[in-house]
Amino acid sequence: MCEKALSFVLSQEEGITEDQAKLRLNYNNWTNSVEQPLIELFAAFATSHKFIPSISTVAQGVEMMCIQQPTGKVLDKAKVEVAKNRALIASESIVGVEDTDSTYDEVLDRLKNLTSPLYGVSGKTFLLPLIAHHIKSLGHQIKQKALRMRLVSAGNMTRFDSLGNALRGVARGDHL
Repeated sequence: MCEKALSFVLSQEEGITEDQAKLRLNYNNWTNSVEQPLIELFAAFATSHKFIPSISTVAQGVEMMCIQQPTGKVLDKAKVEVAKNRALIASESIVGVEDTDSTYDEVLDRLKNLTSPLYGVSGKTFLLPLIAHHIKSLGHQIKQKALRMRLVSAGNMTRFDSLGNALRGVARGDHL
């Protein structure tokens, strides 16, 4: 997720400056509240998928891991923990605790070392619904498809430049 794009979208919704929207959005606080449980969950998903490719992980989505609070839906860390443990137990039943734990620890370390650990979390089925709930808690309901399109149009795509260059190189046959 891109804080700048989210601030831009919120500023349009509220008719305020992007700086005011950034303060209202409180993006760092929001990401801090979801980052650790989600990267632990996705490390468990990756681990279980490595040993059980047919296991349902990301497809189950985030909604079943949310609870309703007075301000709106939020991620329930206890439900995330249950889903994480379920994925790890499934792996342990196939390869044992030692292989599961070592794979999980390796994946979790890789996620923690990303520029933004949330890059390792599904945007479509986890982050986008959660940010939509956060925006709704601020008084604005934006359909997810519309939110996705608005974020894409306002987002900073430079982090994908090297990927684009690599794909163009492969298309030209540079990397064969």
